[in-house]
Amino acid sequence: MRIGSNGNVGIGGTTLTALFNVGSSDQFQVASSGNVTGQNITGLGNTHAFGGVAGSGDVTVTYGQGTTGFDNCTLRVRSANGLSSVHPTLFLNRNGTDFASLFTDGTDLFFEYPGVLRFRAGVNGTARFILSATGTVQTYNNIVTVSNGVPSEYAKVDSTTQAANIGQTLLYAVPASGAGLYRVSAYVVVTRQATTSSTMPKVQIDWTDSDSNTAVGPFDITLSSTAVNPAAGANSVGQNLLTTDTGTTAGTAIISARQSTNINYRTTGYASVGATTMQYAVHVKLEAL
Repeated sequence: MRIGSNGNVGIGGTTLTALFNVGSSDQFQVASSGNVTGQNITGLGNTHAFGGVAGSGDVTVTYGQGTTGFDNCTLRVRSANGLSSVHPTLFLNRNGTDFASLFTDGTDLFFEYPGVLRFRAGVNGTARFILSATGTVQTYNNIVTVSNGVPSEYAKVDSTTQAANIGQTLLYAVPASGAGLYRVSAYVVVTRQATTSSTMPKVQIDWTDSDSNTAVGPFDITLSSTAVNPAAGANSVGQNLLTTDTGTTAGTAIISARQSTNINYRTTGYASVGATTMQYAVHVKLEAL
């Protein structure tokens, strides 16, 4: 052991550049500031604490020397009010630039990264789920998704206790940048039976075709009831299964709508006889594909 004239201590070496030095090449050092430098530091026990008192700033663990673009990785913990904050943030930093952060507000967990997120199955496995920087899902279960990630719900209608036809009503106004394929799904169900007889209405839609700029519709996507007096619970799914109308889809239609035009819906064919009128509910949903 050596003690230098400046008070520095060395064990196993001759250079005393730090306050405390261990090893022939000073592999382990403790500076006068309290900073510790070592090639391999192993701690026994289950608890290891880094950092100082509340408000002292980041707690930083760095790997590598920064001699290449990939060998200097840093984990930092930071909070607005120092280390005592209940909302700490964990940063992944490479060569001085924060690339990702993980934090909680006490209720939800947040992960922020400006690039593409790839979630792999197994170590170095195939990316099964890929989220783009713009927020769209590119791959799900290793299968490429539709152009906008996943079908997005753009509009929906949930109308109950209806006792008349619904006239032409706006479902969705296609924006200037919104030309493309859309899926319209509809469902009708009788919720109250009429006294004598009734007809459950069908749902129709109309739109402007994207390629030909031609108005299309009204186009049936569900069917009217065929029973004399449909009971509560009679619905459009049952009607589509019981009829053989080849010109009508079974509650769903995929359309190509033009930009800056409207997609509309309506119900038609309603009828009711008797003191108690038939009531129905209609549900319509529009998704972008």
